[in-house]
Amino acid sequence: MIDETLSQVQHFLVVVGILIALLFLLVCIFWVVWRREGVRGDRCPYCKRPLRLGADVARSLAGIVNAFLQEESQLENPPIDFSLASYCPQTGRIFPNTVTGKERVILSWDFLKRCWPGTFISWGALSEEERGVVRLLHGSLDGFQTEHSSTHVAPESVKEEFSSLAPGPLYIDQKTKVVVGWKKVPGTYFEVLVVQQPKFQSLDETL
Repeated sequence: MIDETLSQVQHFLVVVGILIALLFLLVCIFWVVWRREGVRGDRCPYCKRPLRLGADVARSLAGIVNAFLQEESQLENPPIDFSLASYCPQTGRIFPNTVTGKERVILSWDFLKRCWPGTFISWGALSEEERGVVRLLHGSLDGFQTEHSSTHVAPESVKEEFSSLAPGPLYIDQKTKVVVGWKKVPGTYFEVLVVQQPKFQSLDETL
């Protein structure tokens, strides 16, 4: 009788031990996932969501993105090295050269200047006349977000209603008339930042 009782106690302790071990394992897995997804450095400047690593993007999708960039001017829009890029899971916007060797994301609003040197302001901060001039100098702004834009000059002052639009905001350097803006990559949910220089340097050249 005593042996049977001891055997039952031992079985009970074994079951309890297994349950504790499983619980500990689940806690460890949760902690690792939280560390990987939630603490990766800087967040998306638009929606403040944690960014994901470009290295996790399928090669086929990465190829589609870079094929799209090849259609743009090669000097201003080089292919993206996805091993060094991060992207926002909510907006699909890709930020090149933002991941360190330790898989930490370093990103701030200076990504515009790092994309192309200049002082960029929001497209919506321009007057209708100024926008018309820019359109003439560029010939076409197809693919950029020109319908809706924040009226705040500083890009970082954009309201959520404008930052979440697809494609994302368009910016312009008033001095050089270079525009930098997000374009949707067809066949994907990704967006890439595209630099476009004006085709003409003055309105006289457009005549």
